[in-house]
Amino acid sequence: MQNASFRRGLILPAVASVIFLVQPSSLQAKSERQPNKANQTDNQQRYPSLPTFGVIGLPIVLSEWPSVAEGEKKETDWRNPNCANPTNHDEADLCEQRNSVSLNRAQIMLGVLGFAALMFTLGATVVTTRASVRAASAADKAVVAANDAIGKAEEANKISRETAKQELRAYVFAARAVLSKGENFFKATVTIQNFGQTPAYKFDHFAIIEGTDNPRTAPFIEGEIDVERTACIPPGSHVGIVCESNPIPAELMGTIESGRAILWVWGEVYYEDAFGQRQSTTYRFMYNGATAGTQGDGVMMADRDGNEAT
Repeated sequence: MQNASFRRGLILPAVASVIFLVQPSSLQAKSERQPNKANQTDNQQRYPSLPTFGVIGLPIVLSEWPSVAEGEKKETDWRNPNCANPTNHDEADLCEQRNSVSLNRAQIMLGVLGFAALMFTLGATVVTTRASVRAASAADKAVVAANDAIGKAEEANKISRETAKQELRAYVFAARAVLSKGENFFKATVTIQNFGQTPAYKFDHFAIIEGTDNPRTAPFIEGEIDVERTACIPPGSHVGIVCESNPIPAELMGTIESGRAILWVWGEVYYEDAFGQRQSTTYRFMYNGATAGTQGDGVMMADRDGNEAT
């Protein structure tokens, strides 16, 4: 019993010693946020063996001395702090501030680069837009020029078609009129010829022979005139239209021969060309014994008026 009491008397002081030794180390850990590993190693070298006490069969080992002497603390290098391994709170704060400044600089540089990229993009967009506007303007001009060219081509094509029609269509004229004289009448044969390159279709015509005063005062067309039809006149071909006067009194025959009266042979021709266009021709020939005689073969003289064609 005495040995047990003696042992219990030794345990209580040992526990008190452990609490005393551990408390300074805890206070120093609270006073410094980032302990220096170099100081820890130095303390271990300076105090190689610390007391070990067994409590309930488990050993307690103290690996760090409570603190470093006040005179041995390292001053902060404000110009060149050791940011890889800061030695105190001030140096750690300084390193954090420098890191924040570097990060802010990097962010500013990124912002500047982003702004420069944005301005470059805006400039490229402006250049591209201007090029697009110029291209659109050039395209509009090209469209206008193309439409103008199409209009001119259509006009040229129209002129070409009309020219081709004019060159290829039928042209029907009265080539001549030959007069023959009987005892008391006149007879005329009018030659109608197609001078064109295509046929004249639906050929209609009439011819009249009559005598009038000189100069003539009555119109050439009065009332309805019978029209005769010929199916077709091929190109280069001709047809003869024969007309004969009614019996003429001897007195009137004498006035025609003396020039006081005139004998007229006149008429009209209608036909359709190869392009479906209706055409017409008028003709007029005259005779008197004084001023409008015939040639040796009886060919009559054409009047200055009344010979027209479409």
